[in-house]
Amino acid sequence: MRINGGRVISVSAERLDQGKFDGFDVSIQITDVKEVDKGLEIHFDHTTDYRVKFAKMNIKGVVKVEADDKEKKKIMEDWKKTKQFPTGTVEEVLMAINYITSSVGTLLAFALNINAPVNVPKTRIMDLPGQPAKAG
Repeated sequence: MRINGGRVISVSAERLDQGKFDGFDVSIQITDVKEVDKGLEIHFDHTTDYRVKFAKMNIKGVVKVEADDKEKKKIMEDWKKTKQFPTGTVEEVLMAINYITSSVGTLLAFALNINAPVNVPKTRIMDLPGQPAKAG
């Protein structure tokens, strides 16, 4: 599997209050996975909520993944059954999503005069005892 691109579909950002910034919460959701010619398109929804009701940012996009037929079939079967990916796959996808959203998020934050979202350089998923080796 190889990440070979991505694009932003929509963005929204709003400064809600002139109060004090007190950190933020980040939510990344994989909303859909579609088969395309040589791989997959993984759709995502990334939300950053600035505490406490200070600002909100939402970025929706697609990560394009190139995969051989065997790998593509395995990922699609897992997604359809459990809405999860194998651990190694999701780490790569999350790193691509973090790169896309931190770049775009920095520009949105500058426009609103708020702190930029955190860029996570290396994403690692760890298995918990008694949990399946998958992440979603």
